[in-house]
Amino acid sequence: LHPLHVESDAWVSERKDTLSAVFGFATLIAWTGYVRRGGRRRYLLTTGLLALGLMAKPILVTWPMVMLLLEVWPLRRDLPLRARIVEKLPWFGLVFASAIATVIAQSASQAVKTASAVPLVDRLINAVHANVVYLGKLIAPLNLSVIYPHWSSTEGLDGPSGLQTAVELAVLGLITAAAVWAWRQHDRRMPLVMWGLWVLLLLPVIGLVQVGDQSIADRYTYLPSIGVFALFTAALLWPVDQDPRSRPATVAIAALMLVGCSIGTWQRAQVWQNSETLFAAAVEAEPMSATAHMNLGQALSKRGAVAEAARHYQIAATLKPGSATAHFNLGNSLRDTGQLEDAVAEYETALRANPDYAAAANNLGDVYARQQRFDEAIQW
Repeated sequence: LHPLHVESDAWVSERKDTLSAVFGFATLIAWTGYVRRGGRRRYLLTTGLLALGLMAKPILVTWPMVMLLLEVWPLRRDLPLRARIVEKLPWFGLVFASAIATVIAQSASQAVKTASAVPLVDRLINAVHANVVYLGKLIAPLNLSVIYPHWSSTEGLDGPSGLQTAVELAVLGLITAAAVWAWRQHDRRMPLVMWGLWVLLLLPVIGLVQVGDQSIADRYTYLPSIGVFALFTAALLWPVDQDPRSRPATVAIAALMLVGCSIGTWQRAQVWQNSETLFAAAVEAEPMSATAHMNLGQALSKRGAVAEAARHYQIAATLKPGSATAHFNLGNSLRDTGQLEDAVAEYETALRANPDYAAAANNLGDVYARQQRFDEAIQW
C-alpha cells in the first residue's frame, strides 16, 4: 500500500514487477531452506526459481548479492565467504547472462544511451540524486509522474547543482555511517543489511547504464523499498522494546500510516483510468517532459480534441526540437484543422530530423495533394 507502487500494478506492461517479485521471494524461501537443511533438490529449485524471476524481469540481477547480505543478517551463516561465493557461482552466471541479454536487446531498440548522449558524470550525479529523490518520495509521495525527464535529454531542464549533489552525497553518507555505527557499537546488523538491500536493488536501474530518457521511475522502487520499509518498522518498534507501555501509541501511528498510504494509493490509482488522465497528471507534475506532452496530445487526438492536442505537440516540439515524432504529430493536428501550409512546414522539419520517416513523407504528400500540388505529392 504505497502510491509509488501503483505503477507496477496498474500498468499492465509492468506486471512483470509483481511477477519477478513473486519468483524473487520464492527463490529466497527455497534458498533459505537449502541453507538450513541442504539438499540438491532445494539447490536446483532455487536455481530454477531465480531463472524464472530473471525471465520475468532482469531487476533480479543483484539477487545473489542480496543472498550474501542476508547471510550476514538474519541468517548469520557460519561459512567462509569464499565457500559462500563459490556456492552461488551458477546463480552469478545466470544473472550475468540475463544482464548481457538485456543490454543487447535494449541496444537493438536504441534505448541504451551512448556516453556522448548522457556523459558518465551526468550518470553518476543522477545516481546520487535518484537515491535521495526515491527516499523522499517514499516518505512523501508527492508530484508523482509516469515520466521524469532526464536533464541531459531535455531542452531547458537543469540537473542538480554542485551544492545540491554535495548535500545529497552527505545525506547518503550519514545514513551509511549510522548503519555502520549501529553494527560496530551495538552489533545490530539489520540497519546496514537493509540499507545495503536498498542500494543493491536500485543498482541496475539507477542510471549508470542509461536506458530511455527518464531520470527516475516510480516502478523502480517496487523491490528496493523493502529495505527502507524494514528500517522504518524497526524504528517504529524501538520505543516498544524500551518501554512496552508505548505499544498502543506505536500501533496507532502504524495504523495512521497505513490509512494514509491507502488513501494515497487509491488516489494515485485514479490517475491510471486512461491515457488522458495519466498524461494530464504527468504534464502537471513534470511540465518540462516532452514525452508527457506528446502522449497527452495523442490521447486528446483520439478523443477528437485536435486543437488542444496541437498545443501539447507544439510544446513537445519546443522542448525537444530534434524530435521527428513531435513535429510529425503536430503536422497531423495542423492538417486535420485545415492549416495546410503550417502542416507542410512541420512534416518537412520531421523529415529533416529523420529522412527515413516514411509516415511523415506520406502525410506530406497527402497535404500537397489536398493543395492540388500533385507533382510534389507524387514525389513524396
